[in-house]
Amino acid sequence: MRVEILAVNEISNLVAGCQHLVPYIDSNDRTLLTDGHIDLHSGLRQSREDFVGRVSVQVKGQSRKRASQRLSTYRVPRVDLLAYQAGEGVLYFVVLIGPTPEERTAYYALLSPFAIAALLEKAPAGSKVSVPLKEVPKDPAELERLVTLAHKTREQRVSLGFDPILLQKMKSITVHSAADLDFDVPLTLNPGAGEVAVVLNTTDGLSIHLDGILEMVPGNYLPRTVDIEVGSNGTAYSSAVVRRLDEDSFEMQFSEAVRLIVRGSGRGMSTDISLTLVGQLSTRLQAVRFFLGLIDTRVITVNGQTSPFTVAGTTSSDGDDDGGLRQHLAALEDLASLFDALGVDLSLIDLSRVDDGQANQLNMLYRALMRNEELAIDGGGTSRVLQQVGPWNLELLMLPGTSPGRWRFEDPFAPEAPRQWRWREKGKPEMEAVTVTAYDVVEDEHLPTILNLRLDSVVAAYEAIADAPDTTRLANERVLAFLAAADVSTERRLEFLRAASRLNDWLIAEEGATPIHDVNRWQILFRQELLTPDDEQNIRALKRQVVRDGGANADLLELGCAILLKDDGEVSFLVDRLGPERMRSVDSWPIWKLHPLTSSAVAQGDAGPVG
Repeated sequence: MRVEILAVNEISNLVAGCQHLVPYIDSNDRTLLTDGHIDLHSGLRQSREDFVGRVSVQVKGQSRKRASQRLSTYRVPRVDLLAYQAGEGVLYFVVLIGPTPEERTAYYALLSPFAIAALLEKAPAGSKVSVPLKEVPKDPAELERLVTLAHKTREQRVSLGFDPILLQKMKSITVHSAADLDFDVPLTLNPGAGEVAVVLNTTDGLSIHLDGILEMVPGNYLPRTVDIEVGSNGTAYSSAVVRRLDEDSFEMQFSEAVRLIVRGSGRGMSTDISLTLVGQLSTRLQAVRFFLGLIDTRVITVNGQTSPFTVAGTTSSDGDDDGGLRQHLAALEDLASLFDALGVDLSLIDLSRVDDGQANQLNMLYRALMRNEELAIDGGGTSRVLQQVGPWNLELLMLPGTSPGRWRFEDPFAPEAPRQWRWREKGKPEMEAVTVTAYDVVEDEHLPTILNLRLDSVVAAYEAIADAPDTTRLANERVLAFLAAADVSTERRLEFLRAASRLNDWLIAEEGATPIHDVNRWQILFRQELLTPDDEQNIRALKRQVVRDGGANADLLELGCAILLKDDGEVSFLVDRLGPERMRSVDSWPIWKLHPLTSSAVAQGDAGPVG
């Protein structure tokens, strides 16, 4: 039995059944690498006028006991693949011949230049390469699409590579495929591995075949933020990051802590719930409440509409059961109520940075402040104390209790319990003590770290001692301290700037718009990038005025105005005039940190050139 003749006849017969294809395949072919070609036409006449092109083919026949036996790969010499690549690819056929000539099954591999390059990557010289095979389609239309694609891939040029700059000139991308593609689901297009060609069309008229991998993701499979009210058992989220996972399921991510995977719809809907115990207290507390609410009620509310659903599975990152999670929720609730009572922003609390010792101390503070317990503390004394909370602190007052060895704690910044503070230098007589607020006794080095400052009450604290002789001077010093704190605390920068602005506005209302208060107001706006053209005109006017009027600090005010105007040349000139000693005398003023030259001059005691 002539296996090669039968194999060629099988392929010729399949191709001959296609209206736009003409086979020219010879079983006695003497060419070195191929057995012939298939011509592709655009019309039914199959004439020279409608000739599109041709595809080289190679046909191999193999005898088998059963022609229906599945053939998944065929070994092709590496040297042949190199030759096919140089010849712009080949449509490679393998036909299994059974015991009788009628038993024939045809397979193929579309060996395009890119596909051959992928096969050769790990093939050593002199070896044979296993080439993946597929069964030749029986439908003539499908076979025509396969040959059309093979003809298109002849344009692939491995040697050209790819220049990313072409993406900037991209007009469109054209995808050619031997099979229908479903663009409603994510697609991975790999010209080196599948029957697909990807062509980049540029604005200047080029069409370039792309190698590599192109992932095409429909919009609803991409994460997108949706405004949607989703709640359970009194805890709700106002938005979610939603993305479809497949035809029957989608994911809703409410925060990094809670994720729902919803499968099915209507009464057949089921949900997997995933909980991750993240560090941020506010995020963790909301997530645990929501998670347990869904488990307990099996009810979810979406945009006000409540409906039951089935919980298919739950996952918690702590690996604990529901009982352990409920105990954890109770501890979180206690901690949150303590911080709420102290006016602390829960989003600043990172539980991953709170060690066991701090956690125990916070539990004691909860008992002292929330349950009014007096704590037994050996060797204590009336004092201000700092309680560490990760990188932050709480400042509290420790005061004698009702019995010896017992101590109670108070929040010095609590607006509902104002108290008068008196401060005097060490060694000075009591008569020289000055009336101050709780804010004035906070050391500048600790100010950026203290969480319970209640900065929205800072103006009220100074209004309470407005009649004291040193109040406005102290308030101005706190404005500067708040600015310095804003410069070193990224997380609380806006909080401190707002406090400085409120207190400075109060000073202007009390004393009028003095040059110092104006400069402080402008440097607050400068830090927020909110200076207006009118502000800049007023800064220029003040700069001229202080030069004209003179005064003890005229030179410093002039330099401050130049910094606010970002006038580098003027800043350089004025720093040189001041000299390092004068700069060092005011190195604590926050305005000097706003310009690299003044900041450097203060730090080094030297005024160098701008830059």
